[in-house]
Amino acid sequence: MDELKLKGKYILEIWRNGHCISKEVIENLITYEGRDHLIDCAFNSDTQNANWYISFIDNAAYSAVSLADTHDSHSGWAEVVPYSNATRVAWAPDASSNGVITNSTSADFNINATATIKGIFISNISTKSSTAAAVLFNAAVLGSTKAVLSGDTVKITYQLTTT
Repeated sequence: MDELKLKGKYILEIWRNGHCISKEVIENLITYEGRDHLIDCAFNSDTQNANWYISFIDNAAYSAVSLADTHDSHSGWAEVVPYSNATRVAWAPDASSNGVITNSTSADFNINATATIKGIFISNISTKSSTAAAVLFNAAVLGSTKAVLSGDTVKITYQLTTT
């Protein structure tokens, strides 16, 4: 019998003054909300979301991410938006191939404030700090917090793999 597993990972790079000062690969959890959305789109006539957006989890008051987190209810964390991009940054994946989908061009955040990042998430709404009804696809916690400063660029690649 064949078993289908989904595995996601982020690659986060922090660039300062033209140099990569930090790089981390982070595995994520795919929320129940994200899993349900995938299954419902494939088998239950749910509407596919053409656009997905990345943002950051704040270190302040962080306690945990959970499989049960939803876009409008995630009591263990809050979003932090220390970037000048008008909206959350789009995740623009290439076509999938052999069970893998990824963005070959990074999602770039133009940092304009000091902050401490605890993690990353993807949702299907572009509005910064929104807790409106939407789909929280996944969340990931960094191995160690990342301090960003105004003028930094954070580059993120996300890869979803089926095994």
